[in-house]
Amino acid sequence: MDAEAAVQALSRSRIKVFVDYWNLQLSINERVSEATGVPDSRFPIDWIKFPGWVAAKVAEVAGIDHFSYEGTIVYCSSDINPEGVKFRNWAENWLNRRPGIQVQCRARKPRSRLHCPTCNGNVIPAVRPVRIRSVA
Repeated sequence: MDAEAAVQALSRSRIKVFVDYWNLQLSINERVSEATGVPDSRFPIDWIKFPGWVAAKVAEVAGIDHFSYEGTIVYCSSDINPEGVKFRNWAENWLNRRPGIQVQCRARKPRSRLHCPTCNGNVIPAVRPVRIRSVA
């Protein structure tokens, strides 16, 4: 390899993809439901193609001509019930074994109770908190 090729190899941009599994999957499901009018749609993500596609889109948006795809880390969580165990097994035994994909799966923990900073007593919310998502 000549000096110019070595410099080009060193200057190549590196792209690593980080995925919040549940945020991605639930957002896609919601958008598909809105577009199709079918409530509770489940969109299957092609995990073989998806990470490379995301890396290519990042390079396109950033104006990068040559890049090195450095892999994907998927962060997820699972409940401790039969459905959660099934999901965790899929994530750790199938998804984690795809080339270039690493999975970090954590067990969900119940949220701590809200407490009053003045009296330190438990606070029971009158209304369940609403999660607000940005639509971009």
